[in-house]
Amino acid sequence: MLSTYQYFTSFNFLIFSIGSLFCCKPLLAADHYVAHPDIYHAVRQAQQALDQQRYQSALQTLQQQLPHASTPYEQALLQQNIGVAQLQQGQVAVAVKAFAKALKLKALPPKEQLQLQRIQAQGLIQTGKITQGLAVLRRWRKQAKALKVADHQLFAYAYTQLKQPAKAAWHVQKAIQKTAQPPIAWYQQLLNHHMQAQQWAKAIKVLHQLLNQQPQNTRYWQQLVRLYLQQDQKEQALAALRLAQRQGVMDADLLYLSAHLALQQGQPLTAVRLLEQAFARQPSVKTEKMQHLWDLAREHARERHTVPQNDDKH
Repeated sequence: MLSTYQYFTSFNFLIFSIGSLFCCKPLLAADHYVAHPDIYHAVRQAQQALDQQRYQSALQTLQQQLPHASTPYEQALLQQNIGVAQLQQGQVAVAVKAFAKALKLKALPPKEQLQLQRIQAQGLIQTGKITQGLAVLRRWRKQAKALKVADHQLFAYAYTQLKQPAKAAWHVQKAIQKTAQPPIAWYQQLLNHHMQAQQWAKAIKVLHQLLNQQPQNTRYWQQLVRLYLQQDQKEQALAALRLAQRQGVMDADLLYLSAHLALQQGQPLTAVRLLEQAFARQPSVKTEKMQHLWDLAREHARERHTVPQNDDKH
């Protein structure tokens, strides 16, 4: 997220482009909102200039009419479209100020007022004014009929920046539920939010969903087993390890976890053999932690006279 929607340093796989949500164009008034013909003409001219990517020309056309805007509606209409032109130029912070002026007048048609409030909230969040933007977004939400996927994404972005992973997770979950085929990256993001919020049961559920999609992903198996062990759910951890073995993904780390579990269950020789497999498969993984478990397993095995004589050195 640290860029557009690339958040949390440990997982940069969920990217929501905030800028892509700003898709509005200069808006003309509804029939019962009346402005001077010159104002309407300026807005149409600005629209044509924007279509041709002549942003400065569009801005000048609109700004020249500001001194002639005699009603709150005319002023709001111009400020609204000035903000849109600035937004299309990439001047988000400046555009947000123009939108704020338009909203303050409370003179636009209700639908446009609400739409502009949503865009203002996003602009504030995009420019780093997270708390202020979230406050606007919450006010907008009270009036919005229903949240779309992009709205949930924006909420999740803001809550992540404010280090509120539980709330961020709720909105990512809603975005997933409202999407026919959500990208796997969204599940990965949801998992990390649950982990950050220490919502272990929910994290386990998401890991199962991820493994249903990527059963060969060793990292997910490792996380699942470690979470089960952390929650002292040894039977579930064993079941997960058996499934991982069937999938043929038993790497050195999973073998270490299996050995650790075997030793806890009073099976030191099994632990020794599992660690031997891990060392043989990947010699570089023989860390101090693994060596300690190896020594401990052999000690317990010796007490039961089960360590083969030719295994004294490894």
